[in-house]
Amino acid sequence: MTFLEAAIAVLRRADGALHVREIAQRAVAEDLLSHVGRDPEAAMRSCLTSAVRSKSSRDGYRIVRVKPGYYTVEADPDGPPAEAPAADESSAAPEKAEPAIGAEDGRGEDVSDAADSAGTPNTEVGTRVADSTLAFRAPPEAGLEGVTDVALVMANAMSRIVERRPELREEFEAMQKAMSARGDARPAQRTITPARGAKVEVQVTERGSSGRRRRRRRRKGKKVDWTAAFPAAAAQEDVEAKLLDAVAQVLGDAEGRHVHIRQIAESLSALGILDGDMSEIERAATAALLADIRKRGALSRFVARGDARYQLRSARLPAPAAEAEDALRMALVRMEQEIEAHLAAWLGTLGVRALEAVVRTYLSAEGYAMIATLAPHKGTGRLVVEDPDRDGEDARTLVVVVPRKVGIDPRLWQGEAEKNECARVLVVTGGAWPDSFDPPTDGRALAAADLAAWMRSSGFGTETVTVQVTLLDPTVVESIAGLDS
Repeated sequence: MTFLEAAIAVLRRADGALHVREIAQRAVAEDLLSHVGRDPEAAMRSCLTSAVRSKSSRDGYRIVRVKPGYYTVEADPDGPPAEAPAADESSAAPEKAEPAIGAEDGRGEDVSDAADSAGTPNTEVGTRVADSTLAFRAPPEAGLEGVTDVALVMANAMSRIVERRPELREEFEAMQKAMSARGDARPAQRTITPARGAKVEVQVTERGSSGRRRRRRRRKGKKVDWTAAFPAAAAQEDVEAKLLDAVAQVLGDAEGRHVHIRQIAESLSALGILDGDMSEIERAATAALLADIRKRGALSRFVARGDARYQLRSARLPAPAAEAEDALRMALVRMEQEIEAHLAAWLGTLGVRALEAVVRTYLSAEGYAMIATLAPHKGTGRLVVEDPDRDGEDARTLVVVVPRKVGIDPRLWQGEAEKNECARVLVVTGGAWPDSFDPPTDGRALAAADLAAWMRSSGFGTETVTVQVTLLDPTVVESIAGLDS
C-alpha cells in the first residue's frame, strides 16, 4: 500500500481522529506499507498534508484534517472513481492518461479527443488525470513496487537530506507547518469545483513555474489598509507595536529557532494580518524589526541573524536572565506610556494661549512657516501657516487651536479657510476626538495624544536619562561554548 492508502485503512478502523505519529506507527506495525523509508512519520505527514490540500480520495474515502496534526476520514461526496469495464482497458488507462498531462507542452493527444475516441465521458478522463498527477510507477531499479505517491518520494528524499545535513531538519519542519497553515487558511472557492478534472487544472496552474508571477500581478495595485489590519488598535496606539507583537508570537512558536522573514510572513498571512498580503507583510515586518533593533539595541526583543532571519533574544539567554531583561524592557515601555498619558492630560488643562504656544513650537519643528496670526474666535486660536509639503496656493493652511474646555464643534472652522484664502485646515485640540467627529475633508486633525507622542519623541517637555545596565552577550557565550560541542 501507499502511505495514503495505509492512512485511510488505519483511520477507517479507528474510533476517531488520530495524530500523524500514531497513524504512521500503526501502519508500520500492521505492515501495510509497501515501502517504509527512513522516516515514515515525516513521509506520512507530507502525504497527509498533500492529500488534504488536493482533496484526493481512495476507495471512496478522503483525508480530513480535524486540527493541526490530527486527521480522520470521511466519505467522498463525489463517490469512488468509476471502474474500468475490462482488465485490458484498465491496464491501458495510464498509457492513455500520460499524454494528456503533457498536452499542455505540445506532447500527446488532446484530452477531449482521447475521450471521444474511447467513447467515455470527459469526467472519467479527468479522474484518471487526477490519479496520475498524485502517483506514478517508479523504475524497477528504484526499489519501489507498484504505484507510488509523489509525496512519499519527496519525503524519502527529504529524510536522506536530513541524515546528511541534520541542521536542515528544523527548516523542513518549519516549511511543513507553514504549508499546513496556508492549507487551512486557503479560501474554499479555490478547491471546490464541480468537476474533478477542473480541480486538477487549478492545482497544476497554481503550482506551475509562472503561478507566483501571476499571483503577484493580480495583487499589484492592491491597497492595504493598516487600520483595518489591527481592529483593536485605536488612533492613539502604535500599529507597528501590534505588528511586532504578532512577529514575537510567531518567533515564540518557533521554539528558539531563527526564522526567515518569508516564513514569518506566511504565518502572519494565515492570520489575516495586513489583508494577508505577503509582500506587504515582508516589507512592513522587516522595517519594523530593524527599526526596533536600531532604536533599542540590546534591549530589543529581537535579534537579526543575517540573511533575512530573525530570532527572539530571550531564546539565546538563560531563563532567569531573559526574564530580567523582559522586566526591564516592560518597565521602560510603561514609563513611556505614563509620560505620554501625563502630557496628554496636561495639554487638556491648558487654555487657548498656552495651547497655542505648544502648537507654535510643533509647527516650527515640523517646518511650517508662520504667515499671519488671526484674532481669537469663540475661544479658539487661529494661525495661517505655509505647509512645507505643498507648493503654491495649496501650501497656505489655516491652523485652528481648540482647547479641551471649549469642545469640538465643526462650525468653529467651517468657512474660515475660504475667508482667509487657505486651501487646507489643520485642527488641533487639547482633548480627544469624540466618536462622532469627522476630520476636515480638506485638512487634518491632531489630538492631545498626538501632540504628547511628538513631545516625548522630540524631547520637548521631556529629558533623556542615560542609565548603564550590564547585559549578557549571547554571541560570546555561544561562540566559546561551541568549542565543546
